[in-house]
Amino acid sequence: VADFDVVHTTSIREVLRAIDEVGKSDQYQTLVIDSITNLYEQLKAEKMKVEDGKANNKISVPDWNAINVIMRDLYRRLTNLTNVHVI
Repeated sequence: VADFDVVHTTSIREVLRAIDEVGKSDQYQTLVIDSITNLYEQLKAEKMKVEDGKANNKISVPDWNAINVIMRDLYRRLTNLTNVHVI
């Protein structure tokens, strides 16, 4: 019997919800995120423009700003977790 929970996702929104749940719970002592780079890459992929069915690997300045806002929110939520260790 496993004594841990796993969230398999590449969705930053699901990760943020999970962090919020961990923060509200006294059930957890440690939160492991593997890896933040994958979340960041997924956000970038979502913002890449698609032309003729192909991503052109260009992200606009406003889209970069949106990515950075989301990532700062992620880091803030992780930093504010006072009831668990974050790895």
